[in-house]
Amino acid sequence: MKYKILILPIILSLLVLYSCTEGESSNESLQTKTTQNFDWLEGNWIRTNDTEGSQTFETWLKLDEQKYQGFGTTIENGDTVFSESILLHQVNDNWLFEVSGIGEKEPTVFTITRSTERSFTCENPENEFPTLIKYTKEKNSLTAVVSNSEMEILFEFKSKK
Repeated sequence: MKYKILILPIILSLLVLYSCTEGESSNESLQTKTTQNFDWLEGNWIRTNDTEGSQTFETWLKLDEQKYQGFGTTIENGDTVFSESILLHQVNDNWLFEVSGIGEKEPTVFTITRSTERSFTCENPENEFPTLIKYTKEKNSLTAVVSNSEMEILFEFKSKK
């Protein structure tokens, strides 16, 4: 009987210790989710796989630890034919990718669903096109893929120095 009495506090102590350890792991993964670094996007980028006669550029600036500003422009025959502003920022525990075109009243908002040290994927299943955007950086190149279930467009960029 004495052994049962001694074992019960040990088991309870182990359960409490285990539950405390679980809480720390959850906090660590939450911190990893909310603390992102997208500094690898910074800089001036020029598209290398443009159609003939077009030049597409993206510029990314870090505004603060939770906010990056991007600008995209396509020029054909000296005229700007496409322009967009992108805001990549943290709201509570989520990172959002907001795209605003010229003349649009509201930005199209995508939620970052996956990220690594040099890539991220964001999604908005309600948007007609694209529903998914993925950015990846390797050495001096940056790729962006915009897609939905029917179509995919690849943007390949190199650093413009």
